[in-house]
Amino acid sequence: MTLAAIRSFIPATAAVLAIATFTWLGLWQLDRANEKERRHGTFAARTADVPILLNQRLSAMPSELDPEWWRYRRVEVSGEAFGERQYLLDNRTRNAVAGYHVYLPMLVTGLDRVVLVNRGWVETGPSRERRPDVSLDPAALVASGIADYPRHPLLLGDDGYADSSWPKVVQRIDLDKTARDLGRPVLPFVVLMDDALPHGFVREWTPYLGIGPERHRGYALQWFSLAAAVAVVWLVVKVRGARGH
Repeated sequence: MTLAAIRSFIPATAAVLAIATFTWLGLWQLDRANEKERRHGTFAARTADVPILLNQRLSAMPSELDPEWWRYRRVEVSGEAFGERQYLLDNRTRNAVAGYHVYLPMLVTGLDRVVLVNRGWVETGPSRERRPDVSLDPAALVASGIADYPRHPLLLGDDGYADSSWPKVVQRIDLDKTARDLGRPVLPFVVLMDDALPHGFVREWTPYLGIGPERHRGYALQWFSLAAAVAVVWLVVKVRGARGH
């Protein structure tokens, strides 16, 4: 290969690789947008269904815990509340106000397993040293709501589970550590309590999507624009090079 050919081959290859990479990234962003829209549609459809009686369903089919099947299903569960042993999930803001999500452990009747019920949002208050009053007497309780799975954000410090006081402020819901706290196995999903039920706080449930579909499409447009810009620049350089000869 001549030196001139090498000089022509290298920028052409770089341009093709750049165009292919930017195009792939744009298509990936579009796929993410479609996935988010599908998840939102699934949430709307499943939350409109009749609640599944969790005690009966899991007693008859205890191994039926496929995550994607249970996500966003409406469920109803009866059990015994653990009372003061509750979890305050930290850094939950609402209308720019700091607060917690209150998680109540319930011992599911007939299963000897625990399910965490999210009672909703409560304001942190004027001092983080004083925890909000989320008290609930241990008693038989029936809760209905939406089944979902806790998120696992990256932590830079302690998660709070080592604290011995209750209610316990935690940085994320860790079901394995919850099981060790309570001495019982814990179901892999949590229940987002219906807003019409008592014993709760502010409840406005939506599917967690992170970045919304429109932002993904905006990012896709940026990647496609970069691919087009590289293609145009490469063509202009080629045309000018051909005219120079």
